[in-house]
Amino acid sequence: MNHRRTRAGGSGQRATLRAVRRSLPYGALALALLACGPVDELDGDEPIAAFQTPIVNGTIDDGDPAVVALAMVQGQYSAIFCTGTLITPNVVLTAAHCLPPNLAPDIPIYDYSEIEVFFGTYVGQGTFIDVVDGWTHSGWYDQAMNDDIGLIRLAQAGPATPIPINTMSLDNDYGESVRLVGFGQASEGDHNSAGTKRQTTSNINYIENYVFAMSFTPGGTCSGDSGGTALMDKSGQERVVGIHSRSDCVSQSIDTRVDAYLTEISNFTGQVPTPECEADGECAFGCPAPDPDCPCREDGHC
Repeated sequence: MNHRRTRAGGSGQRATLRAVRRSLPYGALALALLACGPVDELDGDEPIAAFQTPIVNGTIDDGDPAVVALAMVQGQYSAIFCTGTLITPNVVLTAAHCLPPNLAPDIPIYDYSEIEVFFGTYVGQGTFIDVVDGWTHSGWYDQAMNDDIGLIRLAQAGPATPIPINTMSLDNDYGESVRLVGFGQASEGDHNSAGTKRQTTSNINYIENYVFAMSFTPGGTCSGDSGGTALMDKSGQERVVGIHSRSDCVSQSIDTRVDAYLTEISNFTGQVPTPECEADGECAFGCPAPDPDCPCREDGHC
C-alpha cells in the first residue's frame, strides 16, 4: 500500500523513498543520479505532517506551490518518485531520468499518462492532476553528462502560479546563491524523511555549457529531489535556473541549466520567452541600459 489518492485534502501517511543509485563521473566528482523510487508502505498510521526532518540542512517549505511531486498511480493509491516545477499553467519541467523510457526498473511507468502530478507540501494532503503527454530529451541516457531534462503536460491548469524559467546566461554566475526545493530525503539513506517538500540554499561552484555544480553551503539535494527546482534572483525576479540531476547527498550536487534548453522548452510549451535586457540571445527594447544582444541603434541602445 502507498499513499491514498485524493483530489483535494486527505491525511496521507509517512513516506519512504527507495533509492536506486547509479555511479556517474563528473570530472573530479563522483556523483550519483538523484534516485527516483516509489514510496513504500510503512507500519502505523501517523500523518506525514508529523515527520518534519529537514532536507539536507534545510527546512519544510509550505510555500512554492508550483514545485510539485511526480506520482506513480497504483489503483486508488499514488507513489511519489520525483519532483518538478510548474512553468506554464499546464506544463511541468522535470528531469529526463524521471520520465519514460528512463525510469528505474522498480517504477513500471511506460507512458506519460501513467504519471500524476501532486500539488501540496505533504504527500496525500493536496491535489493530484493527470498527465496527458510529455517530452523526454532523446540525448539523455544512464551515463550521459548532459540533457537530463523533460516536460509533461497536465490535463488541466495546476492550482498554482507558474514560476518563470531563466532565459539569461548563467555563465557568469559562479559563486552565486541558489534556493533548492524538492520532495527528497534529508540525507543519504534517510528514507523516512522523503515525501515532504523542503527547501535549502547552496552556492554554484562550477559551471559548464549544460550543467552547473553546487557545494552544500549550507545545504543540498538528495535522493528523490530529481527533477526539482533551483531558483535564483535574475533581474529582480526569482526564476528556475536549474533542474536537480545528481548528488552525493553530502557535499556536491549537479543541476541541468535551464537556459541551455530554451528552444526545446519553447517547442513543447508553445511559448516564446520574452526578451530580457540582459544577455539572453534576444534583443529587447526600452531597456534602461543597452541590451548586450542588440546591434547598435540610432537611439544609442546597443
